[in-house]
Amino acid sequence: MNTDDTTTELPNGEFEPILVDPIRDMTEELRRARGKIDEIQNRELRLIEAVGASEQRRHELAGRLGTLEAKVSLTKEGHLAIIGVLDDVGRMVGAAIDRQDVGPFRDGILLIHGKFLTALRDLGIEKLDTKLGDAFDPNIHNAINTGPGPAGIVTEIFAHGFRYALGPFAGQLVRPTYVVVGTGQESNGQVSGEAA
Repeated sequence: MNTDDTTTELPNGEFEPILVDPIRDMTEELRRARGKIDEIQNRELRLIEAVGASEQRRHELAGRLGTLEAKVSLTKEGHLAIIGVLDDVGRMVGAAIDRQDVGPFRDGILLIHGKFLTALRDLGIEKLDTKLGDAFDPNIHNAINTGPGPAGIVTEIFAHGFRYALGPFAGQLVRPTYVVVGTGQESNGQVSGEAA
C-alpha cells in the first residue's frame, strides 16, 4: 500500500521511488500559464475592438446628429423666410382690401396669400390663432411694444406667429406672434375701466 506520493508499489510488494522531473513539471505549468495569458490577451483584444467599434459608432451618430441639427436649422430658417414673405403679402392685402379701384390686383394678392398659407399647412406649420382682446401669453406672444388699452391684453397684432403642427417638432414655435400689449391706460391717460 502506497501512502506516499513519491513512491509507487511494484507487483512484488516493494516500493520504487517516482522520478520527479521538475523541469517537465515547470514546463507544463508554464504552458498552462501561457494558455491563460493568451486567453486573457484575446479577450482584451476583443474588448478593445468592441470599444473601438463603439467609439466609431458614437462618432458616426454624433456626425449624423450634427447634420440633422444643421438641416433643422436650415429648415427653420427657410420656414421663417417663407413666413416673412407671407407677412409682406398680408400687409399688401391689408392695404388693398379697402381700395375699390384695385379689384383684380387685390384678388391676385389674396390668392397668393392663400397659397402661402396652404403651402405652410402642407409643410406641417399652422398659424397661431391670436385675436385682438386675447390675454398676453408669453409662450406664444412676443410683446414688441405696449400701449393704451386693458392691462395685459393684446391690442394690436403686428405679425402672426406659427408653430409646427406635425412631426417631431409638433407644438414648437417657428415664430411667436408679435403683439402690442395694453398697459391699463387709455389714450386719454385714464386707467382702463375708470369713468371719465
